[in-house]
Amino acid sequence: MTWRDPIAVMRALIQKAHPYRGLGVPNPVVAAAVIRDGQWVADGVHVRAGCAHAEVLALDQAGDLAQGATLYVTLEPCTHWGKTPPCCDAIISAGIDHVVWAVDDPSPHVRRLPAQCVLEAAGIGVTGGVLADHARFLNPAFHRPQSDAPFITLKLAQSLDGKLALDNGDSAYLTSVSARRYVHQIRNAVDAIVVGAQTVWMDDPELTIRHGVEHGQAPAVIVASRDPNTPKRLCDTRLFAVDRPVYTTTLSTAGITHVQRVNANGILGPSEPISTVWRSPYLLVEGGGAVANQLLQAGVVDELMVMIAPCILGGSRGWGGNSPDALARCLRYSHTHVHQFDDTVMIQGLTGV
Repeated sequence: MTWRDPIAVMRALIQKAHPYRGLGVPNPVVAAAVIRDGQWVADGVHVRAGCAHAEVLALDQAGDLAQGATLYVTLEPCTHWGKTPPCCDAIISAGIDHVVWAVDDPSPHVRRLPAQCVLEAAGIGVTGGVLADHARFLNPAFHRPQSDAPFITLKLAQSLDGKLALDNGDSAYLTSVSARRYVHQIRNAVDAIVVGAQTVWMDDPELTIRHGVEHGQAPAVIVASRDPNTPKRLCDTRLFAVDRPVYTTTLSTAGITHVQRVNANGILGPSEPISTVWRSPYLLVEGGGAVANQLLQAGVVDELMVMIAPCILGGSRGWGGNSPDALARCLRYSHTHVHQFDDTVMIQGLTGV
């Protein structure tokens, strides 16, 4: 197979990067490839902060074959020093003839000195914006507009008939092991996991990062509940089994705006705007159906990840909230991708890119 179509190359790179989402926090996941005379010479994926970036990995692998070749990358190459040198310096040194990227890097360092300026000054051709909307799916929170409002990813695991659990509440291990590992990668990237109190009482979840995913501190947990007894009841759950903050919140028509920290004795701290606890917070909502419905109705879900298992559960434990009176009024995610995790299919949707 020859690789002369920029769209085909970029699509392949996006697919290559997707399984690594969440592993390189705080850095975005990025994939790069060196293409020479239509041949795929080398590639690399950046999956760990502090390690070589995707461009450098691909260039090192290509060696002398990078001279006069085209470098494709899913994110605009960096132009500044961080934990590693600027990728544009490596691109220039390798003798690359042309650089093609998907989406611009929104980082202030790169916006002050865009890669186009650096590369064109060195005589290197530049093409940006190839499959930009698709590449934003790799790091959606990274590409959000600057805002203090939370970026909210809603993850749901359901059966083919749209049910989240059996009528007795059992939903354990509905999806494949690889699908669950991917969710743990997403946990690694977020500031906090949001669950409803009923999910905590029913499942007593740990909400930690497992499945072999390397990580630092476990994300905070936010429990949505209107019951004043919830803080005391949380003391007897596994949420305090690890060292991480636990909060409660009351969902409003505006979604999640304030939180209160709960200590291991069930004592509540003061109510705080969520934007003062985390700057531009990134939240992963994992359950249950009532919390999902409320956030969807509030219109604050930025990313929807629906894991579909190959089974029929029947019963009444579905999701989606109240039905509108016309299809024209239903909630639509206009930007969607489909991914396979063994026998589980994930539909990923963004409200805007």
